Amino acid sequence: MVSLLLIEDDGDIREMLKTKILAGVNGEIDFHEAQNGLVGFNVLNRVLPDLIVTDLAMPEMNGLELMKLLEMKGNRTPVFIFSGREEFEEIAKRFKRAKLFSKPMELDRMVKEITKIVNGLL
Repeated sequence: MVSLLLIEDDGDIREMLKTKILAGVNGEIDFHEAQNGLVGFNVLNRVLPDLIVTDLAMPEMNGLELMKLLEMKGNRTPVFIFSGREEFEEIAKRFKRAKLFSKPMELDRMVKEITKIVNGLL
């Protein structure tokens, strides 16, 4: 079973992404959710997902802070980052292993890439 962690502070967007991802997956997925980077990091202390999908602009701990912690801990889990803020996008490009998508324009493209990866792991 594939495990995915979705980190997004907007509950409506989080639910929409979850619904679209699950609709495109050809099997079972262990889906974990968090409303900010801090909660997401705590989830990562209990679960090692196959894929992390995160927003950048969030309260408590933003996606960039989360990425820095992941790198410090040596976590190599693939990360999909989405953001509607250009200044975050420029900074996020330094994380070479992360795939970056703009919000809201590229969310459908991101979901297609996520489901392609998840279906390849099933």
